[in-house]
Amino acid sequence: MSRRSDTAERAQITHEELVAEIERIDKEHSDGASVTELAAKTGRSRETILARLKTAAAEGRLVVGRKRVFSIDGRPTMVPCYKVLRRKRAWNP
Repeated sequence: MSRRSDTAERAQITHEELVAEIERIDKEHSDGASVTELAAKTGRSRETILARLKTAAAEGRLVVGRKRVFSIDGRPTMVPCYKVLRRKRAWNP
């Protein structure tokens, strides 16, 4: 078997594997909360939420995605969503 055909055989994936990977990536980038959702859950103002998100972004702890929500008139729209990663603990031996 030639090297090229061997590589081509290993690179083939099934349709189900492709769909599963697309769904995994989509979920990874759409399972955060919007600023409006965060403000409602925490009882804080949008300005406070945005300030804290900016702090998390500056620390490299913010993951930004987009997700579909429905506007007040029922139309779907895409909005930014955010996940804040936990701070890494310092290791003290």
